[in-house]
Order: sequence, then C-alpha cells, then structure tokens
Amino acid sequence: MKHTFLLFFLMASAINAYELIPSKENCDFYLELEEQQRCNIYTNYLKNYGFKYCNLFLQAKTNWQVPLQTWVEETAFCLQEKLLEYHSEHINNNRQDYCVGLEQAAFASHPDCYKNSGFCQLSYDQQLKIVSKITNLDIILKPKQTLQQALLIAVDCAKETCNLL
Repeated sequence: MKHTFLLFFLMASAINAYELIPSKENCDFYLELEEQQRCNIYTNYLKNYGFKYCNLFLQAKTNWQVPLQTWVEETAFCLQEKLLEYHSEHINNNRQDYCVGLEQAAFASHPDCYKNSGFCQLSYDQQLKIVSKITNLDIILKPKQTLQQALLIAVDCAKETCNLL
C-alpha cells in the first residue's frame, strides 16, 4: 500500500510538472513551454519576447490605474491561452516546424488579444503607455511584426470607433 501511494504521488507530480497553465499573475507559462519544447534553437520568442514583455507589463501595471491593470492581466492571459491552443493542436509537429509556427501564431494572436482585452476602450494616454512599452525595442528586434500588429490594432480600433458614431 505504501508503495502504491508513493508511485501515485510520483506520477501525479510528473504530470503536473508538464502542465501548462496560463496566468494573469505571472509569466512562468513561457518558461515552462520553453522547457518542454526547447524552441530557443529555432526562435527566441518564448524567452526573449513573450516572457520578457509579459514581465515588463506585469511590473508596469503596479504603477498604472485599474483600466490599464485589467488590460495587462487580460492580455497576458489571452496571449498565453492562444499559445496553449497552438501547443495542443501542433504538439506532434517536428520541433522546428512547431517552434517556427509557434512564433508566427503568437504574433498573429497579439492584435486580437489586445483588442479583446479592451485596448480600443482605453484612453489615448493609456494606449500611449502601452505602445511606448512595446515599441522601445520591438521596432528594432521585430520590425515587420511590430508594425504589422500596430496597423492591425489601429484599423480594428478605428472600425470600432466608427461603429460607435
């Protein structure tokens, strides 16, 4: 009986060690996914982009007002959920295809997650705080993706504003 319990405990621990859980409170999801998939050979997205910006925003939110804090939490959760969806659907791909596709899927999810988390409803000043955080290094590190995301978000917000008039 003792051995059965110990075996069950070890198996449960091993399963939980690989469980990916999106969070509004921390950015560990990115590191856990990197630990599992070792994508850094093909792309630096998980550690040098996803984790980096997730932490940057979670730290900044402590100095921001509630609408921005909520936006940060909702966006962080949405982006991690989108990666989890990609992970679940593509886990059996070869690693290179998986990792390259993961970065593409991550960037593709940014405009929807930003918009669905309320970016367009934030004040201009609040939007500027977000944009300034993103564009500090993004424009240098990932110029095509950054400009593409900015354009998509701007168009979505403009459409939303026109529908409100």
